[in-house]
Amino acid sequence: MANNKKRKSNNDKQNRNSFGNTLMFLAIIIFLLLGFRFLYISVGKHVQSINLNKATRQLYMREQLTPAQRGTIYDAEGNPIAENANKYSVYAIVNNSQRTSSGKPMYVTDESDVINVLHKNLKISKSAIIKTLHPKNKQIFQVEFGPKGRNISEKTKNAIEKHHLNGIYFSSENARIYPNSNFANYLIGFTASVMNKKYGQSSLVGRMGLEKQFNKQLSGIDGLKSDTSNSSILSSDGLDQHVKNGDNIYTTIDPDIESLMENQVNNVYKKLNAKNVIACLINVKNGKILAAAQRPTFNPNNSKGLSKEWNNLLISEPFEPGSIMKTICVAAAINSHHYRGKQLYLSGQMRIGDAVVPDWQQTGWGYISFDKGFLLSSNVAMAKLEQKMGAKVWLKYIKKFGFLKPTNVGLPDESAGSTNYKVPIDQANTAFGQGITVTPMQMIQAYTAFANNGYMIKPYLVDKITDSNNRVIRRNKRTVIGHPISKETAEHTLHLLTEYVSKSYALGHFLKMKEYKVAAKTGIAQIVGTNGKYMSGYTNTVNSICALVPANKPKYMMFISVRQPDIAYKPLDNALFSIFKPVIMEAMSKESENSGNSQLTMPKVINLVTQDAENELKQKKLNPVILGNGSKILKQYPQSNTSVLKKQNVFIYSGGEITMPNMKSWSVHDVLIFERLTGIKVKIVGNGIVNKQNIPANTVLKRSTKIRVSCN
Repeated sequence: MANNKKRKSNNDKQNRNSFGNTLMFLAIIIFLLLGFRFLYISVGKHVQSINLNKATRQLYMREQLTPAQRGTIYDAEGNPIAENANKYSVYAIVNNSQRTSSGKPMYVTDESDVINVLHKNLKISKSAIIKTLHPKNKQIFQVEFGPKGRNISEKTKNAIEKHHLNGIYFSSENARIYPNSNFANYLIGFTASVMNKKYGQSSLVGRMGLEKQFNKQLSGIDGLKSDTSNSSILSSDGLDQHVKNGDNIYTTIDPDIESLMENQVNNVYKKLNAKNVIACLINVKNGKILAAAQRPTFNPNNSKGLSKEWNNLLISEPFEPGSIMKTICVAAAINSHHYRGKQLYLSGQMRIGDAVVPDWQQTGWGYISFDKGFLLSSNVAMAKLEQKMGAKVWLKYIKKFGFLKPTNVGLPDESAGSTNYKVPIDQANTAFGQGITVTPMQMIQAYTAFANNGYMIKPYLVDKITDSNNRVIRRNKRTVIGHPISKETAEHTLHLLTEYVSKSYALGHFLKMKEYKVAAKTGIAQIVGTNGKYMSGYTNTVNSICALVPANKPKYMMFISVRQPDIAYKPLDNALFSIFKPVIMEAMSKESENSGNSQLTMPKVINLVTQDAENELKQKKLNPVILGNGSKILKQYPQSNTSVLKKQNVFIYSGGEITMPNMKSWSVHDVLIFERLTGIKVKIVGNGIVNKQNIPANTVLKRSTKIRVSCN
């Protein structure tokens, strides 16, 4: 019995020793594994694919990142057309357990007030607000009010806050605002807010136009502020850096001409029910793009309407140009000594292989000269000129005039165009604008050669770029990018373009103006359908104008196109003219102002007492138009230091009650300034000078008042 107990005691001892040894062995293994793991981490700085150095830096960077301010985009007069602002989102706390440290409720306590205030300021239905304030899930802490409760302005936020609604709060984020809404928006572009996961903050990124093209310059460089306790972390990779705010961009866009063009293009787009309308005006002497508009359009502040058209039609959507290409063909034939203007040819139809080239009037006009063929926009004349030159020579001129390659005007997503140039019929077709696609900007650039003794001038949109301290770091200037034709050829071609408008039988006669001579070419191009064949019917066309004014010494070049209009012929001519004439007249008027002897400088009258401002302007021999009955001037047009003429209408806005001015004898541009300063819309019928208004002068106006003026 004693032996058994002794054996049992020995066995227990051995078991304990064995267990202890095993436990020690396991502990050593675990210790070694942990040691190796610690050594791996300390050397490799990684855990489960996470870089610990990087993660640590991110932690401190997130706390100490100083976002750069995005640069501002300005028009040619220094007015901001894209700038920074805060936008807000409204939310409500609906959980009744939420209170401050002093016990004050943080949740919505007066539901009826909240409903009425949000309904009035956010234009959300009362039923939708009630539904939002009573979520099905009772555990929800806070609620938002959908799209209408996001991206609201500071003005709207202040209007809500003044009611001191318990439980209603706002979150803010950096935003980009475009004060003039759809003003040259396909040129300016827009931004989107993108979350930077590295730092846990959102930033603005350009998505179109100048905002995209110059995103890097506009964005600047975020700063990383050092913390003395962690300076080694921040400085080890050279990340300790000062913030560099974004650069500013000054464009060539003239705000007066742009506003007028936007209005006229919009009217024509609605009137013709067209698929799209494009217009662009440049100074042909220096290449500055002064205005550009297209419809359909969108609001860059909220992207409303963007789904209808994403492309900047001036540069990103090539089209078959039709007859405006004939000017290029004639110039090439003149320059290569293949043009005999008085030589006769048989118009109507021309056979090339198995294909037939028809004139738009297929019976033709009998035997006519090549000069007359150009004035009547004969396809056959152009096909014959292409054959005289030969396919190689004609292709050389197509390229010399800048087609088949981007203009590099300074905007993103520009197309180069293309051509089918394999067989004789394809080669002949390009001479009258079929079988080749071009962008409007390429055509605009090509036409500058006719205004500059054969030298082709590059269009540009950015006048200068300055840093955040307003130091100029880049300035653009006139750039000659080619010399496709001689001075003599340019003069000859310009003469034919002038006759295309001045001759009563020529197709461009509807562009004739009594004020200035016009040199132009019009075009009607068929549209290729989805089946690869030309669509039938006049409405399935692109109708375009390339015009130079004044014809003897061109200063401006204007391009207009209307795609798939709903009406035809004379009404369409009138619609195109309704864009062309007012814009050209405004440009020429400003040209006259800048060179005239009666030129004055507009004084600064903002913040002056209204009566004092009026007196000062009258002393300057200007005609002040006072909008509002406020005591001080809040806005003025033109801006201070701008050139003005004696007896010119100048507008001063003082807020308060606005009465209807006597608009008779006002220009369309004057009416648009009234709209801009007061926010009251005016329907403009016709072009030229206002001769009728539906609201009598001195009538008190509301924002909802429907004003209509007629112009002759």
